[in-house]
Amino acid sequence: MSNLEVCAQHLVNDPTNYTIAEDFVLELCDSSGLFRAQEDDLFDYKREYPHSMTDGYFAGICRIIFGFHNSFGGILVLGVHDLKRTGGHNKKFVNVERLNTRLRELSGVSINVRHLDLNYLGDNEGEQAKRVDLLVIPKRLPNAPPVALLSKLEKYAAGTVWIRRGHEVLEVTSRDTAFLFGPRDMVSDPDLYKVPGYLPTRPSTIASFVGRVGTLSKLFSWISSEDEPRKFLWGRGGSGKSTIAFEFAQLVKDCGKSIEGYDGETFERVVFLSAKERELNSEKGRIQDTMHVDFSTFSQLLIAFLVAADYSVDEDYSSMSIEELAMRVKELFDFENMLVVIDDIDTLVTKGEDAGFDLLYKLALRAKKCIRILYTQRNQPLSSENSIEVSGFEKEEEFVEFVHKCCDQFKVPMPKEDFMHSYLWKDTEGIPLIIETIVGLRKTCGDFQKAHQIFLDRRGDESRKYLFEREYDALGRDNKGRQVLATISEFGRPISNDEILAIVQFGESSVSEAIGEVLGFFLSTSTSAEGATNYYLNPVTKAFIREKSKTLDFSTALVERVKNFKSAGRRKTQEVALVETKIQRLLDIGQIDPALDMVCREVTPSIVENAAFRMLRAQIFSICSPVRRAEAREDFQYCVDHSYEDAEGMRKWLAMEREAGSSHNQERICDYVINGKAYAEKVKHEFNSRKATVLYFKGRDHGVSSADGFGLFERSLFLSVRAFNFFHGTGADTNFNYRYVRSTAFSLVNSAKALDYDRQLVKVFEGIQKEHGFLCDPLFEPFAEMLRYFAMSRGGEIGKRRQGIIRSVNARIGKSITFELPEFNQKCAKLSEA
Repeated sequence: MSNLEVCAQHLVNDPTNYTIAEDFVLELCDSSGLFRAQEDDLFDYKREYPHSMTDGYFAGICRIIFGFHNSFGGILVLGVHDLKRTGGHNKKFVNVERLNTRLRELSGVSINVRHLDLNYLGDNEGEQAKRVDLLVIPKRLPNAPPVALLSKLEKYAAGTVWIRRGHEVLEVTSRDTAFLFGPRDMVSDPDLYKVPGYLPTRPSTIASFVGRVGTLSKLFSWISSEDEPRKFLWGRGGSGKSTIAFEFAQLVKDCGKSIEGYDGETFERVVFLSAKERELNSEKGRIQDTMHVDFSTFSQLLIAFLVAADYSVDEDYSSMSIEELAMRVKELFDFENMLVVIDDIDTLVTKGEDAGFDLLYKLALRAKKCIRILYTQRNQPLSSENSIEVSGFEKEEEFVEFVHKCCDQFKVPMPKEDFMHSYLWKDTEGIPLIIETIVGLRKTCGDFQKAHQIFLDRRGDESRKYLFEREYDALGRDNKGRQVLATISEFGRPISNDEILAIVQFGESSVSEAIGEVLGFFLSTSTSAEGATNYYLNPVTKAFIREKSKTLDFSTALVERVKNFKSAGRRKTQEVALVETKIQRLLDIGQIDPALDMVCREVTPSIVENAAFRMLRAQIFSICSPVRRAEAREDFQYCVDHSYEDAEGMRKWLAMEREAGSSHNQERICDYVINGKAYAEKVKHEFNSRKATVLYFKGRDHGVSSADGFGLFERSLFLSVRAFNFFHGTGADTNFNYRYVRSTAFSLVNSAKALDYDRQLVKVFEGIQKEHGFLCDPLFEPFAEMLRYFAMSRGGEIGKRRQGIIRSVNARIGKSITFELPEFNQKCAKLSEA
């Protein structure tokens, strides 16, 4: 190392030492005082301190500081002219406390930059000394994760990690992983940091490790900064869990003596064991047995660990019990700081084998040494806080780099940009194993489009089985998870929870449990414009689910149900129409029992899953004797969920619920019609009136002296007035509606009297006026009764208040309170004046 590099390293190690700082500046300058030294691994020049902590210039400063900190540490020399190489150009006050606060805000880490200001001689003899500011950036500790941007800063994206290489600051790529997480020692022999270890051959087909810096950072932070002895890497098959775990183990093996555990001691051994029995040859697209399996039971796992950790060559482990093996593992855990990786543990779990989670966890927790156990598995662990999800490549540059590596290894040309960034990235969701397989197929196809289609059609069967079959077979025996997957697959677009509920028909809690069962592995999610979560399957998963669903008993019925739902119940096939005609003929002559027998005998999925048939069957259930109320409700609800609208059917449903005395269900039925899409306005206002009736009787049940009763009468009155005004405007007979508006309004007035709701009552009439532009005729007598009631009160606070209300009402009659007939306005004015 040169004197300058030695001096720079000393200053990084002792950042408050002005003597070292002066020596460093002297080493940078020539005899004339010019800064001749070229920027290097340990120092950089900038003309001035940033004026702002948010602009592009500061972003560049931040990038340099992060790069130094992630590498060897370094010194940023402020005040040096870019071209002249003279000093003294920084006129801005260096607020290092504010700088450190801002760096912590951007990274979540306290980097603790130090500031030194120095005077040095200028260009000419006798010239006044000039000043430079030194920002001394410490080297990141070996057991600390790399610093990265938590959020976007100018043109730099969140998650960006930089390192220093010579005079450049570079964004980290896969080739920098060993350096980034290693000791970052400029002079020592790398072998000095190695620890013993048992690792298999690299589990990935692609020789080079790509990306995943964020995941590795979380793992290094875990082993060095957390007291939790266990962590799970989980994600879909082929997402790269084993590859990441292997890379992590290899890094710890190569530099374990520089990595301090939670107890402050460095790691002393690394063991990597795998239960993976089968693997996918991505080049051939075929499943094959793995070359070596370390264990297939928990006892074998303990034995494999004892052998890999060199416990003893004299012991006969095969004759030992679990307890005896565990005692020996405990001895090892008390002897060395260790990282243990257990790959593909759910091979045991899905076979119903005991994986020994609790025992190993307790041994690691109580160990005298620092023990860290990393599991890889496909399904989400119960404890999310002790797990890290591994998904496909999320950063575009990492995805592109991985495609390059695959193409180089399989010796095929790179795909065109449009294919790579649409089909290859989006359809695979960036899952490495799927990308590998499609690139591998390219060797025997004319182009990538054909390889992609072949993968989805036939040659991808083996790959899809490897990715999904083990977890699919492990789903619950009630098949609800499989039904949800089949539904989403058949639906063909992102589907909401409510839509799933409407199609599968097995209850909200069961649907929620089924989605939870498959969400972590099979399902992808998106968010609608309204903020709701929608579920979908990527093309690869969909191809697998469709093939598997064909073998299930419910498949045909579910396909018909989805078709019917997507067509909003409008599809009435010829066979449905024929059955419907036969049943209707029986109903027309009063033969309800034979009609009931016919609908109950029908089992053809294309008929019984059709909403038109369900509506007819529901009506029969509602009028047969005895009424089959539960079955009728199920069929009526099915039709509503499938947007099938039939006014006569809804009338029968309403009548059935009225007979059952269920006011809640009656309201719900009316709302279905009122909010329906295809019902005629006449029908909607008919159900406005019907809902008003339900609310009126609920109000009577609560009593006129109840606040709830007043509210129900108010809602009922608004609906009644809407219906009356509509039918009155069409010239229909409104005698019934007239009486209903009048009686409901009188009930409201009586309730207001009992509750002393004077102003609330006036506001109801004003609200009706505002909605319709006038007060209809049947409201006149109740309104007049209100005025007479107010006029009866004289004297006292109540009398004064009501007289004030009357004067206010009188001033608004004919304006904000107007009856449709002018003479009614005149009569009301006279009443209020009197």
